[in-house]
Amino acid sequence: MYITADMKYHEFFDANGRMVIADIGHYESEQFTIDLLAEILEQKFPNFAVLKTEVKTNPVRYFTRRVVNGECEPVDKLKQNYKQ
Repeated sequence: MYITADMKYHEFFDANGRMVIADIGHYESEQFTIDLLAEILEQKFPNFAVLKTEVKTNPVRYFTRRVVNGECEPVDKLKQNYKQ
């Protein structure tokens, strides 16, 4: 198995069925690293203040429809939420 975060579409064909490729996404693979590194630094250097960013840098926006009372949220509501 090859786990990566930055495969291009045609690179998937290079495996030619010889291995499993898991492209888990650049942001998705790193989003938890901030907390892990902060925890390690806090343990190793208890006398230092460790500051973590709260900025989310994922340029990808996922469009999903929520289910409310058994009904899918209308598409116009989805568009309205995205304008934030």
